[in-house]
Amino acid sequence: MTIDVRLATATAVIRQAGELAAGYFSRRTDLTRETKGPQDFVSIADREVEKVIRTRLGDAFPADGFLGEESGGVADERCWV
Repeated sequence: MTIDVRLATATAVIRQAGELAAGYFSRRTDLTRETKGPQDFVSIADREVEKVIRTRLGDAFPADGFLGEESGGVADERCWV
């Protein structure tokens, strides 16, 4: 797979995730936050945006690893962070 294909796919994925994040941002005062640790919070927006990115990249590049802030992951030779 060429770098141009990878870039185009990553761009499409991040645009979709950005639209989802913007929707959550417009109603951010309604979001419930959970505490993961000292000064470390997470909301449904964080989890859902990461899930979209992880799923779309995983479908497009099944041999690549993925390491996310909310769900962790496994690094591989190629890894999305």
